[in-house]
Amino acid sequence: MKTSLVILLLVLTVKVFCQPYLCIKPDAISYYYANGAETVYPIRIDSAIVHGDTTDYYPFGMIRAIPQNIGLFLLHGPHWTGKKVTDCDNGYNLFYNKRNDTIFIKTDAVLSEIWRLFTYDNGNYINATITSWQAMSFLGLTDSVKTISMQVKDSNGANISDNINSYKLRLSKNFGLTIITDFYEFPFDTSSVDYYYSVYPQMNLTGMTNPAVGWQNITIADIFDYQPGDEYHRQSHCTGSPFDPCWNNEKEMQKILNRTLTPNNDSLLYLEEICSRRYSQCTSTPPQYTTQHDTIQEVILLAGELNKLPLEPTFVGWSYGFYLKNDSKIYDNGAYFEAGLSPDTLSMLIYDGGITITYIKGYGTLYYSWGFLGNQCDNSFVYYKKNNIEWGVPYICDSLLADTISGVKQEMLSENKNPVRVWPIPAYGLLYINITDKNITSFSLKIFDLQGICCLVENNYPVGEPVKISDLKPGLYILKIQFDSRIIFRKILIGKE
Repeated sequence: MKTSLVILLLVLTVKVFCQPYLCIKPDAISYYYANGAETVYPIRIDSAIVHGDTTDYYPFGMIRAIPQNIGLFLLHGPHWTGKKVTDCDNGYNLFYNKRNDTIFIKTDAVLSEIWRLFTYDNGNYINATITSWQAMSFLGLTDSVKTISMQVKDSNGANISDNINSYKLRLSKNFGLTIITDFYEFPFDTSSVDYYYSVYPQMNLTGMTNPAVGWQNITIADIFDYQPGDEYHRQSHCTGSPFDPCWNNEKEMQKILNRTLTPNNDSLLYLEEICSRRYSQCTSTPPQYTTQHDTIQEVILLAGELNKLPLEPTFVGWSYGFYLKNDSKIYDNGAYFEAGLSPDTLSMLIYDGGITITYIKGYGTLYYSWGFLGNQCDNSFVYYKKNNIEWGVPYICDSLLADTISGVKQEMLSENKNPVRVWPIPAYGLLYINITDKNITSFSLKIFDLQGICCLVENNYPVGEPVKISDLKPGLYILKIQFDSRIIFRKILIGKE
């Protein structure tokens, strides 16, 4: 009886210990990333078909060129892991490359076990071996993980030198592959490519949705996640062309005053203070200046194509495409497509110029546009303040509103209205700062150059004590003075001694 009980326990233990793992996690979106990649690579299973003891999992489709049809594309072509992933009842998971060749992953293999992972047309093949099987930690999780190493062999079984020999896969028991490859392009031959994204033979798990750990998809709500007190100062430049000889320059300050989420959670409403100055000129007309200082309401709709996963097909306004997403940014990939003559087909869109938009988590958008005839526009930050973090040199609203054709003028306030007096200008060696409020005995100051680099910091500096600036190079600077919960900016000029 004891012997029978021991044998039964051993059988049950081996059965549980060798239970097949699954290469993908169907109930989660998994995100993978390779160092230096322009985007995160997601897996999301959109459907599954059961055939007896076998299940086919279908990930979302990607825009792909149609073989032997130059200029035509599939809107929902194969995913970067292949058209489908097959989970067999014999412990194998099957992936399919762009030629529909099969890649075999033996999920129930034990330590040191060897199997044939892939076979080439010429009879050469790739062997896979479980070289490690142990508990590993990743993304704050711990799980049993098998490391799969590869070796290319010729048809006679002799080892062949190949980059694939250095690649590895890692298979987690409960969370799928933690190191994965681009199975659609595997084994990375030199045949023609049909993709508009980079291919990486090794990618690491960088996040997932179930459980929610690591990197998560960036959405509209993330991009426009402003908070009261945030400030964003931008400048934009547009140059003309021989057929449109006009150009303009705009400086804008945006300060968030209030944030409201609508009751049905479909929109964010922001109350903002806007201060801006726009300069424009055409060859045959005098320059024009437009200024604005107002309080406006901005409405951000939280639904839209920007919420889609990276590499997932999108339709925005007039064209199809997809977004690239990594870290905290979203990029337009630059390839645009239009509907083809038959369903689910596209053709490459030919266009004059274009626009590249960068969406930054918590900071909104920046853009760069260009035209075939040479006209172009760009938009960039000069200063921001977010979560009590400051970067750059801020604009001064009064200065923007006072700008004239003769150039930027520093705000001129009468002595009785100006709480701070700074002299001399230009300054040589020493800078004097006078605060008219006699109750203020000390202040803090920072001096920035025009690149936004902080060149000098003084805290609790006594009023009336001259500030030594002899170590600063001659030129124009921005002085930031802070006292009694007030912040004041001044432009200063340091001369050459």
